[in-house]
Amino acid sequence: MKTATLINLAASAVLAQQSIDVTSKDAVLSAAKSAMKWLQYFYSPNPGSGYWDEKVVQWHESGEYYGLFYNYRAISGDATYDAFVDSQMILNTVGGDFMDGNNPLLATSGRWNDDISWWALSTMTAAEIWGPTGVVMPSDPSQGGATYLSIVNATWNEVWEDWDTKTCNGGLYWSRDRNAAKLNQRYYKSTVSNVQYMHISARLYAMTGDEQFRQRADQVYAWLKSSGLITPTFVVYDGYQADDPNDCGSTKLNNAVWSYQLGELISAHSFLYTKTKDPKYLTEAMGFFGTVQSQFVQNGIIVEPTCTAQPGFCKNPGGYTWALYQSLPDLHAATSDPATKTAIETMLRASASANFQGCGADWNCIRTLNPVPSQYTFTNGTNPRDQFETVYLLNALAKVNGASQIMTQTQTLGTGGAAASSGDNGGSASSSGQGAAPQGASGGMNKIYLYAGIGGGVIGLVLVSIIVYYCIQISKKKSTVAVKEYNSREIYQDAQIAGRSNSRSSRRSDEKRSPAGYHLDDMHDSRHRHKQIVAQNQYANAPPQSPQAYYGQQPPQGYAQGQQVYPQGQPYAQGYQGYPQQQQYGTPQQNYQYRARDPRS
Repeated sequence: MKTATLINLAASAVLAQQSIDVTSKDAVLSAAKSAMKWLQYFYSPNPGSGYWDEKVVQWHESGEYYGLFYNYRAISGDATYDAFVDSQMILNTVGGDFMDGNNPLLATSGRWNDDISWWALSTMTAAEIWGPTGVVMPSDPSQGGATYLSIVNATWNEVWEDWDTKTCNGGLYWSRDRNAAKLNQRYYKSTVSNVQYMHISARLYAMTGDEQFRQRADQVYAWLKSSGLITPTFVVYDGYQADDPNDCGSTKLNNAVWSYQLGELISAHSFLYTKTKDPKYLTEAMGFFGTVQSQFVQNGIIVEPTCTAQPGFCKNPGGYTWALYQSLPDLHAATSDPATKTAIETMLRASASANFQGCGADWNCIRTLNPVPSQYTFTNGTNPRDQFETVYLLNALAKVNGASQIMTQTQTLGTGGAAASSGDNGGSASSSGQGAAPQGASGGMNKIYLYAGIGGGVIGLVLVSIIVYYCIQISKKKSTVAVKEYNSREIYQDAQIAGRSNSRSSRRSDEKRSPAGYHLDDMHDSRHRHKQIVAQNQYANAPPQSPQAYYGQQPPQGYAQGQQVYPQGQPYAQGYQGYPQQQQYGTPQQNYQYRARDPRS
């Protein structure tokens, strides 16, 4: 495509009944506001779980889903979705992390290092918005929400538990289970897990200035280069089969290439350069951007070559380019080179223009697939992940068009996280009236003395009544926080008792057990009880939902007029090699089971 044609395409994407100037910050933010309501509208979770029904959206993508809301919040200052996101996120952060307090059973049931890292990266955006003290669910402190920063830091430490130097001199494992049945799942050191860790480390370093985060990022990057997973020409391979300490040669490399690994590397180096101003980091980021330009752009539009070359091999949309969409604004902000900035803007605008052609006038961009695939859509064939991709592009466009990367906010506990903006994108802080002189102060002392005796007696009576009432309530029930803590401990107590007891009459010879001796069924039952209690406590405080929002209900069979129909003859992926359907934690009928995955991130 000629350059002039490309620029014209990027400048105005024609939609059903509307067009948008993709070069305008205000136009893109307005479109994002409209698109976000559909992102929430179609949310269909496993009841009480805080994540999508995994027949439609996989667990790791639920983490990315919340990141879309946090990114929109960061660039717009719009607090519309704060309560919704917090009410779901708090269900996933029991124990202060995404592993139920580093529960060993979750390592064997599907939560791998790349999965929890996607959740951590989304949560890091919330930490950047609300600062080191920002908490999940600030509207109700009794819920005991952890700080966003502590959740990310806990995940950072948990992933590092799988750093291994015994085989091939380093690298993070993809899986958290060193006893997996398949060797390629037990010993695979995936590039994506390593570059995500670099990205998390870089952003933690940017926020805290703690040198250990930068040193870890450098350490992981040095291994990626020495192992051959990153070549001198900035080609990035998928992973390394580290199953033989005596064989770490090139035959162990999986030479598949994917865009999301490049995206994570670009973001990591951009953050490190912005914080340190060390040119080596910007040089590396530019090297990976060169690979994007040469291998992942066709006709000016960002693509995933492996998916386009093998119809039906990937989900549609595949989801790999999402990390790349997010990373390009990071490099755009870090570099001062006008040519690089222009290249990024043109690339994103052309990609967005192509994507927006599938959106209706109301920014509902979800297609109806025909025939209906066997997975990753609703039962009527509608595909909510289309909306994910559109919002990723809108958020990225807003940033390169001049929206603030992060509008820092101030949380107020007990008020739903009402925030005062300190960014450059609008918003104002309202005064609480603190420090204002009380009216009539000069003549009020006589009245104060006059009523002091009466007032003192009344206050004393009220205080006594409150104390008596409070003591009665304490004797009747635990506080919400105590209930949550009690049930968190119960998870481990139940499992440990089950693991130690040899006299249980219900034990069967074929019962599924973890390597540490925990009983999967007992752990599941305890976890489910815990999830129920957390959900009950949470939804009791959740705000009323609009008619467009629904929790756990089946999606309607008909959607907005003008919804796009999937073109005949265009292939749709029946599966997603490397990411078979994950287990649905928290549903009574589903026990934790080992999840087999092919060696691809």
